[in-house]
Amino acid sequence: MNKLSKEKQNRMIAVALVAASIIAGLWFGLISTQRTTLDERRQSALKAQEKVVNAKRRVEKEKQVQTELEEVKQQLKEIEDGMASGDLYSWLIQTVNKFRVRYKVEIPQFSREQVSDVNLIPGFPYRSATFTLRGSAFYHDFGKFIADFENAFPFIRVANLELEPLGLPPTGTQANPEEQEKLSFRFDLITLIKPNT
Repeated sequence: MNKLSKEKQNRMIAVALVAASIIAGLWFGLISTQRTTLDERRQSALKAQEKVVNAKRRVEKEKQVQTELEEVKQQLKEIEDGMASGDLYSWLIQTVNKFRVRYKVEIPQFSREQVSDVNLIPGFPYRSATFTLRGSAFYHDFGKFIADFENAFPFIRVANLELEPLGLPPTGTQANPEEQEKLSFRFDLITLIKPNT
């Protein structure tokens, strides 16, 4: 190998330095900025893709919510169809008498309704009617009747329940031992009234 002169060596070093600086300039000026831009666009694309996935989930959730809303509306309509409407006193007597056929409960007294507003929440669309019922039954029969009645009619509640022994027969008469175990009861039925739609 020939030895290069000092001048040629300096030129080659200068050319190498210029080439290295051009390559470094290209790297830092073009390639790294392009790489940074590419990374930013990748991140932007990932965020956009995540937004699309979330939007699809919301659309699917909205469809599910709409379906559930329709089901709940149908359930509410079915419940409202059973609510008190029209002549409230007749409605109560028919409803209670139809229901109590399966139970050994006697309810001969029904008071007239007392209608009032329900102030549970603002804008509540229902009014309520309160009736007082009196009768007699055995303890277990009456308990089963009350529990089943409230479960069958979710818009009716029993309140102010009073129980006491039916009482002894007048003196001089023979008491039926079974009748001595009966209870006399009095309670209020509070029912929601179907709104006029």
